[in-house]
Amino acid sequence: WAVLAPLLPAPSSTGRPWRRPLRAVFDGILYVLRTGCAWRHLPLDFPPWSTVHRWFLRLSQTGVFERLAHALTMADRERVG
Repeated sequence: WAVLAPLLPAPSSTGRPWRRPLRAVFDGILYVLRTGCAWRHLPLDFPPWSTVHRWFLRLSQTGVFERLAHALTMADRERVG
């Protein structure tokens, strides 16, 4: 989470506050990507499927997943040496 958190958008200082923690939303995204289940079949342990899907679209369109893959690759290279 320490690598991922700086890549995610911060809550706006104006407007409505987020109702769901972003980590729970990202865990829902990872669950769908890992299991291959449909968005509508997301277990109730996660935020509503529509919220998770909307965040997935937003993060994928802004290139967060590509930046995350690069950051994790670089962190692993530094760890190995």
